[in-house]
Amino acid sequence: MLHIIPIISFNPAQRYELNKITSHSEKLEPMVQFGFHSRHNLDGFLTYSRDKEGKSYSYVQLFNNGIIEAVEGRYLGPRENEGNLSIRGTSYELKLIESSSIYLSALKELNVELPIFIFLTFVGVKGYFMSVGQGMFEERGEYEIDRDILLLPEAIIENYDTAPEDVLKPCFDAMWNACGFPRSPNYDDAGKRIESKSN
Repeated sequence: MLHIIPIISFNPAQRYELNKITSHSEKLEPMVQFGFHSRHNLDGFLTYSRDKEGKSYSYVQLFNNGIIEAVEGRYLGPRENEGNLSIRGTSYELKLIESSSIYLSALKELNVELPIFIFLTFVGVKGYFMSVGQGMFEERGEYEIDRDILLLPEAIIENYDTAPEDVLKPCFDAMWNACGFPRSPNYDDAGKRIESKSN
């Protein structure tokens, strides 16, 4: 679960004209989707993806006050991997970086004032392991997550030119800490992102 929360949104009177974003719904596309739907609602504007049974597995809610809530319940979520519960360590980071960049661009277009906080939450992950590597070289980490809900440290955006992969690194490190690792292996010793491809 990804929350992008501008400080100014705590002003009860704060509202944005969403039409210039909602006419281009791809700027709010769900984190993982193979086609998606969109609609206005009481809270603002919603995009969502559905499976063949009509159940929604991913959505993005842009609230009238500029807050964005993005939830992904399938691709980024834990999965069964050879009998073990695991989270794709590289894929989830890449998707969160990509999606954060898209959503921040939408807020910039709405002229949302900085700073903006980013919060990451994982729900239902007790007993899951982190997968290290990719594809046929993917291996399960040694330690499982010891709690059901992980509330990761917040990241702060103070400049729209800031690269999301830089500000999200402490969040990713904390996620890997929860799985027994010292930090995310997807960054080098200098804290720079190591180029990789999604699983």
